[in-house]
Amino acid sequence: VNCDCWITDPPYADAVHYHEITEFFIAWLRKNPPKEFANWVWDSRRALAIQGKGEKFRQDMIAAYTALANHMPDNGLQIVMFTHQDAEVWSDMASIMWGSGLQVTAAWYIATETTSELKKGGYVQGTVLLVARKRLQDASAYRDELVEEVRQEVAHQIETMVGLNQITKGKGRSENLFEDADLQMAGYAAALRVLTGYRRIDGQDMAAAALRPRPKGERDIVREIIDYAVQVANEHLVPEGIAPALWERCSS
Repeated sequence: VNCDCWITDPPYADAVHYHEITEFFIAWLRKNPPKEFANWVWDSRRALAIQGKGEKFRQDMIAAYTALANHMPDNGLQIVMFTHQDAEVWSDMASIMWGSGLQVTAAWYIATETTSELKKGGYVQGTVLLVARKRLQDASAYRDELVEEVRQEVAHQIETMVGLNQITKGKGRSENLFEDADLQMAGYAAALRVLTGYRRIDGQDMAAAALRPRPKGERDIVREIIDYAVQVANEHLVPEGIAPALWERCSS
């Protein structure tokens, strides 16, 4: 099946067991399936579920997104919903995009969670919607160029979201629209927009590198830049009551 637009909500490493959640609804729907879906096979396909973390998770995700990319036109797009606070998983996501022949062209951070007393602390309040398209150009960059480009992109992303916080508070909202965890995750997405736009970094073919097994614990250039994006995001998370200049000196 070919499609102009694919919308996916992939597993977040070990965070969500979608096959188990699906079986809960299947148990009810199988008894009285909607007429529109009478021909569906009511099975979670548990054996095909992409699970885990690390090399197998990365390779299975590359295979899945490559299959989707192969069934969409050159001007097609994919919407990938992703919510995770682990820098290693976001580094894996960069490899998944490269290995699948895709690049992240936009990232929208949407507040999707309701606040409650049960969600106090470092919980994220939303989901990143990554817009991915086929990588049709053959762009190259060097690390020093990327670092500056990532810094500008992350700073712009954080300043935009902090501005939304201020706007909503000005309209009577007591809590922030986005918490620090959300801003950090948006920083990951901003870095992904920059990184996946290039096929080669420091002369290395990133698509080919993504397909090679990665030794456990290895810190490559992608992980280093992702970590740098987090640092930039943290520098822009100025606590209330502290002057930006003082916070900058504390962060350095």
